[in-house]
Amino acid sequence: YKLLIEEAPQHAVCAFAYRLLEAEPAFAAKLSQAQLLSVVELTASGLRDDAHWETCRRVVPAVEPAIALRLSIDLFKASRELPDLQLLKHAYHRVDCFTRKQVWLPAELGALWTSHRDALQREVVEGALPHATTLGGMFSAHVPRLDSASEAAEGGAKQEGRL
Repeated sequence: YKLLIEEAPQHAVCAFAYRLLEAEPAFAAKLSQAQLLSVVELTASGLRDDAHWETCRRVVPAVEPAIALRLSIDLFKASRELPDLQLLKHAYHRVDCFTRKQVWLPAELGALWTSHRDALQREVVEGALPHATTLGGMFSAHVPRLDSASEAAEGGAKQEGRL
């Protein structure tokens, strides 16, 4: 299969790539993004069949970060399993900031994002950002907490006899 794919990729990738990736997931690194995304079993529609999940899980760590992110999004949407969420998290953390901005997870994950937004935000997105770029990181040292500010206002009001 390798020789066929290397010599006549336009014909052989669709026919033989998945069988080769099942046996040797590291071969995915030799395929271009277009070739890899043309493997029907690794597309969103192909991953509806859970028989393809294990091969996809083995391919994701072997490919470039941007391709790994695309595959892991499709895999997580199909499986909704914790190991695939971890693959998505690692793929999301491996890509550069520009790719993260291009891949907007709420749109990519659709209904999954809507129903599990807080957990996905915490597990996948926040870990990829440096602490200083998150709202909590930017303001934690500079803005008093709401409860302490309200307590201070209450204390001042009590001293003036207003409450």
